[in-house]
Amino acid sequence: AIVACSLFFIIFLVAGIYVKNVANAGLLAGAKNVYEGKVSSLKESWNNGRKYWVRFFMLELLVALPVILIFLFGIAVAITISLAGEIGDTLIVDMFGLLFVVLVCGALLIVLPLSALKPFAYRLILENDLGSIELLKSSWDIIRIRFSDIFISFLLAGAVTFIISLVLIPAVFMIFIPFMGGVLAGVTLLETSVILGILIIVVASICYLSVLSIFSGILNTYWQHYWTIVFEQVKGGQLQN
Repeated sequence: AIVACSLFFIIFLVAGIYVKNVANAGLLAGAKNVYEGKVSSLKESWNNGRKYWVRFFMLELLVALPVILIFLFGIAVAITISLAGEIGDTLIVDMFGLLFVVLVCGALLIVLPLSALKPFAYRLILENDLGSIELLKSSWDIIRIRFSDIFISFLLAGAVTFIISLVLIPAVFMIFIPFMGGVLAGVTLLETSVILGILIIVVASICYLSVLSIFSGILNTYWQHYWTIVFEQVKGGQLQN
């Protein structure tokens, strides 16, 4: 059973990574086509996504590498602290705990700036055959040279996102109430009919997450198209200081 669950989890994880990166690459490729005045179909976007998804994934993996290493180190720390606690060695517990906190802070200082480079690095993938490190370097060069333009664009995007969020929050809240009602009804029915109770909870969750994904998709589509425009203009030197 454990092997089957582990295998299912691995398959689900790999499928999720594939679909996420294909969709992301396809969306950016479609946004680029729209900016250039080309017709972009869903099939073409999906094919472009399949073409670039490995490079998108490698970029994400590079940026997330410090977090992955800290996670693995955290497991080792937890095991060490557990063993040290059993023998009563509080010095080892304190030392490894402090080291873990320092490493987490250090990882954040690395990951956050690299994450800020990803929007431009993604778009450079569509135009250049560069490695992940070179993509990040090129993104940094663009941001460094046109920082004022990009910063203003970031503030504008944040303001628009905030306004859109204010509009969507009441709608999300309105669908959250029926969702919670369905969950509570399902929990209540668990006492009399486990299958029916679970079914109601699952259906309520699927409906809620489906609507929520639509709202999230709207924001993501706006964000990706907006930054495609900013990227193309900054790259071409069209934004004015």
